[in-house]
Amino acid sequence: KAEGVDRILSEVLPDVRTSLSTISGNAEKVDKSFDKVTDDIDDGVHYTKDVIEHLNGMSKPGAPYLGTDFDYSRELLRANLDGMADTLSVLADHTDSSSEKVTADMSDVNDQINVVFHILSDELDRIGNITRGESDELITDVSEEDIESIEQGRVDHSRNTGIVEGDINIGGIAGSMSIDTDDPEENAAGSMDGGFSAKYLLRNIILDCDNDSYIKSKKDGAGGIVGYMEQGIVNGCESYGSVTSSEGGYVGGIAGQSQSIVKDSYSMSCLSGNSYIGGIAGFGTTITGCSAIPSFETTGDRRGSIAGHIDTDKETHIQHLDAVSDNRFVNEKVAGIDNLSTAGHAEPVTYNEMISTENIPDSFKKLRVIFMVDDEVAGSTSLPYGTPLKDISYPETSVEPDKYVSWPYHFDNEILTSPLIIKGEEKDLQKTLTSTEVYPGTEMPAALVSGNFTSDDALSASVSLPDDITIEYELSYTGEHADSVAATRLYTPFTKYDLYGIASDGSSQKTASDKKGSYAEIKGPMKYTKYRIENTSLLDKVKGSLFGKK
Repeated sequence: KAEGVDRILSEVLPDVRTSLSTISGNAEKVDKSFDKVTDDIDDGVHYTKDVIEHLNGMSKPGAPYLGTDFDYSRELLRANLDGMADTLSVLADHTDSSSEKVTADMSDVNDQINVVFHILSDELDRIGNITRGESDELITDVSEEDIESIEQGRVDHSRNTGIVEGDINIGGIAGSMSIDTDDPEENAAGSMDGGFSAKYLLRNIILDCDNDSYIKSKKDGAGGIVGYMEQGIVNGCESYGSVTSSEGGYVGGIAGQSQSIVKDSYSMSCLSGNSYIGGIAGFGTTITGCSAIPSFETTGDRRGSIAGHIDTDKETHIQHLDAVSDNRFVNEKVAGIDNLSTAGHAEPVTYNEMISTENIPDSFKKLRVIFMVDDEVAGSTSLPYGTPLKDISYPETSVEPDKYVSWPYHFDNEILTSPLIIKGEEKDLQKTLTSTEVYPGTEMPAALVSGNFTSDDALSASVSLPDDITIEYELSYTGEHADSVAATRLYTPFTKYDLYGIASDGSSQKTASDKKGSYAEIKGPMKYTKYRIENTSLLDKVKGSLFGKK
């Protein structure tokens, strides 16, 4: 605010002074113009008188007498000229009087403008002194006083469960807690009507609110409760879910950036951003009595399980730790403030110690797991600390008929120790699944099945050739889509053949099939896992005997 008023003082006042100077200069020009008109009229009067006197003093010319009519006209002209001279003289006297009156009026106007200018200049100087701290403060933030009894300037017991996303300063409860100097009447907390001679008490309170959702900001300022805090207090709030800035920073479980007070609040959030990322605040000033169990999805600069960074002395650059106290967190990888932990200010504790703390929320007693598909939330669940990640059940997802969601299967022996985001990927279904084995002596897959399969499905085919006219297959399918099999193909070099399905008891059943190129195709679901193909072509048998084969 001080910079804004300084700008007014440095830019507006010179323009006002220039305008006043211009008005004064124009008044002087008007005065000079009236003087010039008066002088010109005087010159004209004097010149006219000289002409008349010259005419009166001339002797009669030696020309012939022109008659009485000419004499009469001459006398009439002389009388008219005398009348004009008198009229011009009166006009000159009147112009002199009017010029003096206009000049006096313009002088009075100029004096009044100077008075207004000095009043405006003094008032702007006074406002500048206020905003630069050279006078009593114009606005006093009393948000922390009498929180429970204050009824105005507060939001309390509000809950958000909807996805909130936007460009900048995005929060689950409030986007920004600040006074918009461009339009204070609409955006300030409380009325800002009146002149600058008044003083204001500001209350901007978020009390006992919680967010259980997903906050997404494109640029700076993303918080579970509030994106940006310039004034006010957040007290007794909780936030769960994820908080993300896709292109910016200042990401916090409670506040993205806080230049004010965050107190007695709790956050269990998955955080992501470029820099200034904190379990409670991405950037904080006063943080007291808060608890956090964060996870960090990115490795940006200025990370902390309580705050990514806090307010520092402008000259010494020493952190103001006296305003940050009694905060605890659970995270084995990222320390308290800017990746440093300090006893009494931002202390690491075990999970069991955290949930044994008095007044800890029940939601802290299980860890949140969020499932996302292509940056969209597909579901969530809460699981006990220490749950093996390989035992997590993935949610059913709604996708187009020819697509599926692929989830990771690389957790091995990992366990759940913090809130977690598991990301899936939408992929196209595979219409054909081929065996990893090829038919002996060829590069062709031994077996294929058609249907709808994922990259997690697999088919293997064991091939044995007991004699020259018999092929035996044993198929093994791995996956969850066996019921989608529409046809099975088995490689066979035989022109004509009989195909048998082998039941689990060893009995065989002749099975219908069609020849599709080099494959025998069995339509329908996969009824058998074992098959036998017998050569029935006489030509093939003759070829076999010519080469001494059975």
